[in-house]
Amino acid sequence: MKQLKSTKPIHYFTIAYAVLYILFIISGSFNGAYPDLNSEGIFVYLLFILFLVGFAISWSNKILTGVIFLIWYGGMLILELLVVEKDGGFGIISGIPLLILGIFFIINGFKSKKEINMKKTAILFSIMMMVILIITTYCKKKDNNDPDPAEKKKYAWVTGDTDSTGYGTILYTPDAGDTWERQGQGLDALQGISVSDIWAVDENNVWACGSGNSILKTTDGGQLWTRVQPPANLPDAGLSSISIVNKTNIWIGGGKDPGTVYSSIDNGSTWNMHDSAFFHNTSLQGIWAINTDKIYVVGALNTAGADRGFIGYTLDGGATWDSITPANDYNKWEWIGVVSSGNTIVIYGSTAHYMYSNDEGQTWKNDSVPDTGGGGTGGADINDLIMLDSQTWWGAFDMGNIFITTDGGTTWTKQETPGVGATFLVGIDKWDSQLALVVGYGFSYPPISPIIKTTNGGTLWEKKHHSSTQYWKVSFIKD
Repeated sequence: MKQLKSTKPIHYFTIAYAVLYILFIISGSFNGAYPDLNSEGIFVYLLFILFLVGFAISWSNKILTGVIFLIWYGGMLILELLVVEKDGGFGIISGIPLLILGIFFIINGFKSKKEINMKKTAILFSIMMMVILIITTYCKKKDNNDPDPAEKKKYAWVTGDTDSTGYGTILYTPDAGDTWERQGQGLDALQGISVSDIWAVDENNVWACGSGNSILKTTDGGQLWTRVQPPANLPDAGLSSISIVNKTNIWIGGGKDPGTVYSSIDNGSTWNMHDSAFFHNTSLQGIWAINTDKIYVVGALNTAGADRGFIGYTLDGGATWDSITPANDYNKWEWIGVVSSGNTIVIYGSTAHYMYSNDEGQTWKNDSVPDTGGGGTGGADINDLIMLDSQTWWGAFDMGNIFITTDGGTTWTKQETPGVGATFLVGIDKWDSQLALVVGYGFSYPPISPIIKTTNGGTLWEKKHHSSTQYWKVSFIKD
């Protein structure tokens, strides 16, 4: 009885630790700390199960309990030092009480008259250590075979107008927007053109398009930019948008009356021009390839001098085309762009209005972003929109506005953008949910075109670069 009484405080501390541990696991699960059950998530839950085993036998087998708690702490060291990608160290510190409890359980167990079979304990200890070693090896091997998205380089490119040197603007950053350098200045490929849009396939292969029916590419990250011969001689066609799927299936749109759509299925070796009759009397601004068959193109329909919205699409890779007429005359505003994620497609345009489909374009709903300003015009234009997933959309607007929704457009949150109020923000792209860049051009005098950056999901935006040249679009390396 004396020995039993002397070990009660250990059990009290163990119970308290168990309660806190359980609350921590429940909180992490409900907050989505381990949503994908990756290496870290698997390890966390396995250590929790190991702790529960030790806790359950702590009243009947103190030495084995102590051994399990020591193994648990060894596993926590492996987790924090070898598996956790960032913010490691919390488990090492929070696990110290359990390490101490494990030592005390072993000491009290050896003092107890009811000693366990040490041979069995040694065998069990060896088995548990082998299990942890196998799990660790598996986790590291899995991580090595599945490249971590965080390893994607933080390169980005920005496009802009012809500047005072007479060459179109392409800027490049190797460090997520902290520093910028000019590319292509002095090259014939960029002489006298405005570069409207850009798409970075990877760190070497980048495509762009612009005024004068120009298609540009680089295969060395921008050291050399070259012109690609378009499939039609349309010197007045201003190509404004580019979208690429499967790295080699390229779609480019733009032009005014008629609108122009080009595509290549072989990484630019050959090109097709699509149904000029269908795009007659249109001005095209945005194009988006959902896959190699389903492509949307949007802009304005020039009718009797008034621009109305135009939405065209193909379901067979451009062999045939059809158009969409939104309900309630929602085509009375022109459209600027289109984007998709999963089954959700969003078409966005002037005066803060947009329409979306959650069923791959079978049905559509009209909506708009509230409280965007716009000087009495009905709202600020949505100039560019990216989707992190089907529910999270991030947009660049007129009047220096950036808005984000995390519930598929049900609610929108305005993000503060100090110092860029007199600016049309026209391009946005993200590296992940926290890091993003936005570009635009000023409408005050003298005009200032900013590049702004966030590293915390938009809680804080800061200006990283500016010039008097109008910037149009920005592209990180695509996923």
